[in-house]
Amino acid sequence: MNLPTSNAALAGASEVILPVMTANQAANAAGQSAPHLHSRHFYADMNSMSPALKQSVAAVIDRADARFVEIVIMAPVPSYGHKVPMLSGRGCGRVR
Repeated sequence: MNLPTSNAALAGASEVILPVMTANQAANAAGQSAPHLHSRHFYADMNSMSPALKQSVAAVIDRADARFVEIVIMAPVPSYGHKVPMLSGRGCGRVR
């Protein structure tokens, strides 16, 4: 399997982007991804960060005409693995 090696390649190969990193890198990641996103993309942010930073990241993605989806992980991932409960805001009814 060939994995995408750039933000452009990832956007070309995917409709759903799941950024997971430390909060201090979230704005950089959104800024690097945004030029390659279009209306077909969901940017489903799973990072733990302040509401102000989350809104800032959402604005970057919105300007790219992609759909920002905030995802909140509701329990420790090591305990639940891929079945960890998550909640989402805007766009949650469209991503499954």
